Amino acid sequence: MNMYNIPIEQIEEQWVATVVPKSLDEDGGVFLSSRDQREYFVDSVVVKIKRPVDQSLGILLQEIAGGREDGLGITVVSGLVEGGYISSLNQDIQIGDSIAQVCLLRDAPRNVGGIGLRTEQEEYIIRTECLGYDATLEAISNLPPPLSKDEILIFTLKRLRRKPKVKVNLKYPPDQKEKDCTIELFAGENLRMGLLSRSISLNDTLAKRFDGKEIGGNCGGSGGLCRTCAVSILRGGELLSPIKVSEKQMLQDNPRWRLACRAYVGNGMKEGEITIQVFPRQLS
Repeated sequence: MNMYNIPIEQIEEQWVATVVPKSLDEDGGVFLSSRDQREYFVDSVVVKIKRPVDQSLGILLQEIAGGREDGLGITVVSGLVEGGYISSLNQDIQIGDSIAQVCLLRDAPRNVGGIGLRTEQEEYIIRTECLGYDATLEAISNLPPPLSKDEILIFTLKRLRRKPKVKVNLKYPPDQKEKDCTIELFAGENLRMGLLSRSISLNDTLAKRFDGKEIGGNCGGSGGLCRTCAVSILRGGELLSPIKVSEKQMLQDNPRWRLACRAYVGNGMKEGEITIQVFPRQLS
């Protein structure tokens, strides 16, 4: 995924703190996001290391937004100390990353009444997402001091990346008198909606509904039953989301076909090129 990383100048422009209100499904809080969510996305990277006992981590931090009394802000990694602890471990910590959470795991002795000492695992979690420089340092320094050399630190980093793009080549039947064309979609876009947003319709008048209710119907992309958006995949089918049982059943007579309303491009967040035949029924 690091091939989709962006320069630090773009990172500083794009990082923004977003307030998410509490709801039945969300705990709410302040979270990192991108100003341009069409072009960029926030990824999570987990780094697990042994906790140093007698030296600092060697992570340099820089505040790019803050100065508030409540401690909120945005603090990012500005570098690693050369020859420092983290640098020597060759971990995947990049300039522009923001430390969202630090978890400490360790075994600690417990005095169990009448039994004696027993070792139990302790877990300390501190949240540092959307904190200014001082608040970030204070939170990390509040971790309890080391008890042994076997303690583990788990960093959850937020990293901005550009969204992968997929080139989609559209081929039309000769009778349609439409010129073949090429468009770009972002990984994760629905194929049908991505084409519609670029003024390309896939409604095939020869399509028959799967449930047999009507001819040439249009379900509006919500049910997949009308099958008007079926396309034939000529190349690059591996870049589409895997076909599910219901869609496979609807298209069992045409194994190379996909319903555009059910297909998402950039499977596995990969870039590449797809060639599809539009209105494949028109070629029969």
